[in-house]
Amino acid sequence: MGQKQEPKIFLDFKKLSKWTETELRPVLRQHAEGIADDVRKSIGDSDVEVGVWSSSGGQGRPVEVVTIRHPSGLARQAKHGILTGAAAKRGLTIRRSRD
Repeated sequence: MGQKQEPKIFLDFKKLSKWTETELRPVLRQHAEGIADDVRKSIGDSDVEVGVWSSSGGQGRPVEVVTIRHPSGLARQAKHGILTGAAAKRGLTIRRSRD
C-alpha cells in the first residue's frame, strides 16, 4: 500500500477575518467592558475616565483596549496593577506586547 497522505487545510483569510470581526469582536468587547467596570469600581473616582477602545491587531485581528485616561492611570497600574488585576479576576492572562 502507498504512503498515507496527510490532509491539507486551506484557510480563506478574508472570510476568517470577517468572522472574527462579526463573531469575536462582540465577545471581546463584552469582556473588556466588564474589566473596565471592575476598574471603575476599584478606583471609585468619577473624575477618572476608564474607557474601552476597539482596534485591529496583526493580520486584522480584533483587539479591545482598556485604558485609564487620567494622569494617575500609569501610576495606578505600576503600583497596584489595577488593570492586570481586573483582567486576572476574569480569568485572563495578560502579556506584554511585542510591538
